[in-house]
Amino acid sequence: MVITAIGTVSAVANITLFLPLSARRTEATLQEFLRRMPKKTVIEITGMRLQPWPKTKRYFLEDLRTVKPKTLWIANLERAPPVKNGRVQRTWLHTAVNQHHVRDNPKYTKGIQGKGVWKVVLETIESHTKKLAEPPVI
Repeated sequence: MVITAIGTVSAVANITLFLPLSARRTEATLQEFLRRMPKKTVIEITGMRLQPWPKTKRYFLEDLRTVKPKTLWIANLERAPPVKNGRVQRTWLHTAVNQHHVRDNPKYTKGIQGKGVWKVVLETIESHTKKLAEPPVI
């Protein structure tokens, strides 16, 4: 049971994007905010694991990364692991607690108000991931 609890990622039940009031006024202001989304935008992820109650976590947009698919591991989104002395400090507990599986299906995002909001947020997260993967230019 413990191995199953550690080895499974949380299946995302709900994602909340905290928008400023100025971005909520019209569709045009929402799209303008999404085009220049700040790194400190708060995203709340509510997921379900083995326990019978939901678990909610808040992240900044800059802290989220996409994950490459692995065998027997269905996570596609994670909080970036901490860096200490220039090295990534990834532990088995970090992997079990800070990875999530967000279904990539329009059926699950049709209730989102505003066209293409989740698609733009996911593209922003993917661009952050690509920037970190590139070697620094000297």
